[in-house]
Amino acid sequence: MQVAVNSPIVRGIIFVIALQVALCSGGFAQDKNEPFKTSPVGELKPPKLKAGSALLLDVRTKSVLYELNSTKPFYPASLTKVMTALLILERGNLDDMVVVTKEACSVEPSSAGLKEGEVISLRHLLYLILVKSANDACVAAAIHIAGSVSAFVRMMNERAKSLGAQYTHFCNPHGLHNDKHYSTAQDLARITIEALKHEEFRNAIATRVLEVPPTNKSKARVFKNLNKLLWEYEGADGVKTGYTIPAGKCLIATATRNGWQLLAVILKSSNQFEDAKALLDYGFSSFISIPITQKGSTVATFHIQGGVPSCVAAIPKEDFFAVLKRNEIHKLQWRIHQKPVKLPLHRGDTIGYVEFTSPSSSTHLIELASASDVMPLNDGALKRLLVSMVLLMLLIACGIGVFYLVRKPVACCSGHMQQDASLKSWRRVIKLR
Repeated sequence: MQVAVNSPIVRGIIFVIALQVALCSGGFAQDKNEPFKTSPVGELKPPKLKAGSALLLDVRTKSVLYELNSTKPFYPASLTKVMTALLILERGNLDDMVVVTKEACSVEPSSAGLKEGEVISLRHLLYLILVKSANDACVAAAIHIAGSVSAFVRMMNERAKSLGAQYTHFCNPHGLHNDKHYSTAQDLARITIEALKHEEFRNAIATRVLEVPPTNKSKARVFKNLNKLLWEYEGADGVKTGYTIPAGKCLIATATRNGWQLLAVILKSSNQFEDAKALLDYGFSSFISIPITQKGSTVATFHIQGGVPSCVAAIPKEDFFAVLKRNEIHKLQWRIHQKPVKLPLHRGDTIGYVEFTSPSSSTHLIELASASDVMPLNDGALKRLLVSMVLLMLLIACGIGVFYLVRKPVACCSGHMQQDASLKSWRRVIKLR
């Protein structure tokens, strides 16, 4: 079975998608008390950036929408802290109470002003790392989790490799300059996407103002997030700023609109916030995310030769979204294929696939599963089917019989009444004569 893009059904679907594009391009509601700079409507040309390296991608599909030297190593500065936060979330217990060491207090700023012997929760250290970019919090957390900074750094490099960050090497948990401490825009995006899977990470990076309660050594403290986009850009919800003189101004930024999240990485820039805004504007204005399949929804009905039942719904095994340029939606194509199957067929078994071809000619296959069991039409199944049919026929016959039995007395009564009326009329005639 095949569904081509030139069929009337598909043309209708494309019309609906085009209508969605038009509606989505009209801007977004905004709070009067918190104005944002809204992206221009309509497609934009790729921006000219001040950065030495940049990357823009769709978080859900990891589709790259723009790249500039994205695999070239640069100094990441405090963007390093995304990996530190990831390990805290994966290896630590956020409810642990951490005793701050002298080593943590002696690290160079920026810092949260932690004091030796201060007791603070690992959760508050995580927020200080991501909101205040506190180097002392990084060291305190690293020692708590791994026993030493050097052991924690080994964990960072091992985790980076496991994520496919091939061109990354860390020397510390905070990002202070070291010639051998480097990463790429692509690697940093990989690490960030992994960290975004954690709800506590998402909450921390979107926090505008952090209030840390008093501890045994300090009064309550308030810190403002260093990421200006949280105030200035519509939909901004993260992630991390960074700066050293050798690294320049760096930024990992995310923004979400209509449920669609984009991620921008900026390295070695003279104005990281303007570069990130330009990239995000380009992404939201020039591209669109389209749901091709939705897990569990019926996309086709397949006939199963010799099966009981003879037809079964085909449902996608996964959600699949395609990110396309807005002016190329009409070029997308997809077909539905049914594959030969052996009976019995069980719910969830693969019975076909959707073949999706993007305008760039890349092809994706999404498996389709059977929505129910299908049994072979053998002697046993045929016997059960015949028995069911006989029982059904008997029930119908019984129903008809009961219906006529109920109607018969009424008919009899009606006949007697007609006879009585006829006799009376004949008697009248006789009398008249």
